Amino acid sequence: VILSQFVRGFAEAVADQVTLGVQQLAAGLEGAAQSGYRAVGKPVEGTILTVARRAGEEAQAAAADGVDLLQFWERVLRVTERAVVETTDQLEALRHAGVVDAGAQGYRLILDAFYRTARGESIEGDELAAAAPVASQALVAAQRLGEGGLGFCTELMIQHAAADETAIRSFMESIGDSVIVVGDDDLMRVH
Repeated sequence: VILSQFVRGFAEAVADQVTLGVQQLAAGLEGAAQSGYRAVGKPVEGTILTVARRAGEEAQAAAADGVDLLQFWERVLRVTERAVVETTDQLEALRHAGVVDAGAQGYRLILDAFYRTARGESIEGDELAAAAPVASQALVAAQRLGEGGLGFCTELMIQHAAADETAIRSFMESIGDSVIVVGDDDLMRVH
């Protein structure tokens, strides 16, 4: 759900553009991060959100410095890689398990695919296959540490909700954790 909000925020930030240069990509990455943070009721640092925010900040700085497209992606990716590694120290559960946040690593892979594409390289499976153990390590660590409540998540869609997003989020937080509510008056997605 958070990734969908990143895509939405990116798309909204560049909606009127015919082509995407460094300035537009920077606006898109910043819009993605902001949209992700807005979607989460209680944002937690050391997650995919942190990595997206840091990528957006570096994208804005690189664009302001007037770099070319490859330099732009190199800078964004370098900061993103560092931010992923730092997730281990930002969350106790990750520190205890000795792993990085799996969502953060996934976001880094997406940005790496943009970089590789800009260089004319293939983005076929090698690196994606290497990411799977990271995600499974994080899951095993969370289970070992007793995180995750009941061990499952529930997602639902609410069409033409009688309550607003804030009221729905508040109610869901009273009965669960890691709540995300996104959407509009016509359709809301709840995690």
